[in-house]
Amino acid sequence: MNIFKDKNNLLAVLSIVFLAILAGAIGGIFIQNFFTSESGGLTYSLSRVIWRSPAEDLNRLRPQVAPMVVKLYRHIPIISESAGINIKNSYFSDDLAGEALTITADGWLVTADPGTDFTGLRAVAYDRKSYKVEKYVRDNFSKLVFLKINAENLLPSRFGKSADLSGGDYLFLADDEDNLIPTSAANPYFYSETKNDLVRSSDRLNRFVVLKDNFRKNLMGAPIFNIRGEAVAIFADNNNLAIPLEVVNPILSSFLKNGAVVRPALGAYYVNLSLLRNQDVWQKLKTTNGAYLWRSGDYPFAAKSAGFSAGLREGDIIVKIESEALNARRDLAEIISEYEAGTKLNFGIIRDGKEMTVAVTLK
Repeated sequence: MNIFKDKNNLLAVLSIVFLAILAGAIGGIFIQNFFTSESGGLTYSLSRVIWRSPAEDLNRLRPQVAPMVVKLYRHIPIISESAGINIKNSYFSDDLAGEALTITADGWLVTADPGTDFTGLRAVAYDRKSYKVEKYVRDNFSKLVFLKINAENLLPSRFGKSADLSGGDYLFLADDEDNLIPTSAANPYFYSETKNDLVRSSDRLNRFVVLKDNFRKNLMGAPIFNIRGEAVAIFADNNNLAIPLEVVNPILSSFLKNGAVVRPALGAYYVNLSLLRNQDVWQKLKTTNGAYLWRSGDYPFAAKSAGFSAGLREGDIIVKIESEALNARRDLAEIISEYEAGTKLNFGIIRDGKEMTVAVTLK
């Protein structure tokens, strides 16, 4: 029996084919708009909209990450009892100077550098115990500060990678009331610290996480978590910039051992070509990626620096360090910061249109 001889059967088959094509088209739009790549694999961003809302993530994460957040206050707490109400170890919200993230169980914390000292600050942990800030060490490369308090049994944080973020990914900023404020990454890659200046130092962090929302100044140092409860950044100012926490990992073991921040230095100034968006420059230099070494009156190539001593010079384009290529996600300063001072590296460069390798020993 031929089903196509029956008009009704033919219409039914055509309807099924049409619905299948329509379902495929809708499915394609679904995947394109609601799936994103995180940590090297596909994840449902649609789940954030339908099956798991930001509020559900917030409620799930709050008890996990709250013990990792420490509040920093300027003044000594109120110690008083009246009418049967004990307000011992209470602080005024106006005295909040910022927040910090736990690193170790024995009292090492990390926060953003406010440009002032930490003398007299009190650190209040999740269990409401108050501690004096005994020591602080600045990291001039990242503008982070490491604080030491005399605590035990703190919950160390888990670090994630901000480089795994995509624009629009949900993030959660810890506020001063043990809550999490939902936000998202507006631009997780690069942000010029000085907006009108493309020339950068190889010895300063140039990559920040740009948040969708602005936050108030006294939340400086507030940890920012991804949906897995990993700390990915530290809120840096009263706008929307955050410092990526992967810059801590390369120095953490040596810092905890020696109590000092030691970063390698190249001593060069450069322009990140992948951020220029200038076709004329790209065509002239014959590359769209790399660190173009720069020299002007305001940006000299540092004499006796590692780069100068190795023979790097103005106009060289660093395109690779060891086997890693430079691009918009991986900047020269950030790659160098992951090595130790004294490390000898092979720099792949372009000089006068020719590729070559230069051995550089970081200082």
